[in-house]
Amino acid sequence: MAPPLEVIAHPTGPWLVKAGNIQYAVPPRLGQALRPLAGRVPGCRELRTCLANAQAGYADDISTSEIETWVCELSRALTPGFAEMKGRARWRQAGRSIRFRVPLVPASVVKRIAGVLKVLAGNRGLAVMGLLGGAGYLAAGYLFAVGGVASGQVGFSLDLGTAAAGLGLFLLTAVWHELGHAAALARSGYPPGGIGAGVLFVIPVLFADVTAVGALEKEGRIRVDVSGTIFQLGLGGVFMALAVSNEFGPAMTLAGSSALLAISWSLFPFIRSDGYWLLCDLLGLEDLDRPPSKPISKRLRVFLIGYQITNAAFLVVVGVYFPLRMIGLLLALAHRLGVPVDSEAAKWVAAAAGVAFLGMMGIGITRRIMILLRSARAVAKVPPGGLRS
Repeated sequence: MAPPLEVIAHPTGPWLVKAGNIQYAVPPRLGQALRPLAGRVPGCRELRTCLANAQAGYADDISTSEIETWVCELSRALTPGFAEMKGRARWRQAGRSIRFRVPLVPASVVKRIAGVLKVLAGNRGLAVMGLLGGAGYLAAGYLFAVGGVASGQVGFSLDLGTAAAGLGLFLLTAVWHELGHAAALARSGYPPGGIGAGVLFVIPVLFADVTAVGALEKEGRIRVDVSGTIFQLGLGGVFMALAVSNEFGPAMTLAGSSALLAISWSLFPFIRSDGYWLLCDLLGLEDLDRPPSKPISKRLRVFLIGYQITNAAFLVVVGVYFPLRMIGLLLALAHRLGVPVDSEAAKWVAAAAGVAFLGMMGIGITRRIMILLRSARAVAKVPPGGLRS
């Protein structure tokens, strides 16, 4: 069944028009013209009539060819099955490198919460959370280093209860991270989508649907990129500060430490996560894995080629390291369970698990390496007319 048309208004910027999984940013007047068709699956004639009405009296502003382009785009996007075709999305898709996606929090709930939290996504709110989070981590590190060693409070037993409580608090920081992205998008005037879970490479992750970020100006996109990290830093720092003098200190320390590790991972620019998109938006590029769609400077071309080659090398290392690491973890687990790890059977089982692990992630890694290397080659061959001095 074809997806119905959705029209989302914006007070100052482009309107969003959604057809299934495809989303477009259109001029406000076109969005207003399409609003009567929302909730239905209009045909080409209806689309052309509505959009032509938007053109009346504004011939110099919206050309006939542009109207016809939108008619063709929306007609195809409303066709059953079209939303699953590759290369059709106009804007950044939520978690597009994330596999096995499972929805957790519906968009209606996220939208309501983000509307309350959007005040924290302003410049002052982000600055306060960033400073408090950083201060919390620094204070906890100092107190553990100075006072904890003498009193014997640094080390703690990681029993099942502590691990479960620490994991629960860490998941709370992860959800807070995604709400930070959603709040920043809501502050910019666009409704966020839902929050879900999936697998990035081989690591379970949460993600927020902020597809509409592509309709924002550079400053708005950067705000959405960094807000999640700053939200998580703030809450993780609070946990670390409270862990020093709290009966739940071990669990809070585990949660705060895990949150800091997750922040570092998300900011790593070779993974298509927050750091990757932040670098894209700072450089004014839509994607770092593919050749740019507009002329770029010579310096940016050199940087982009270097980034793509380095990223490909990093993925090769990851493809070798993770399977070997998995074999080591399996052997260590077998040793703790009393299984003789020196036996040939144990080694073969560990090797088979490593091969299976490599196969699971190898296809995606190999595909992305090939994309990066082909892109680097294409960027290197850009003719002089495609570069800015």
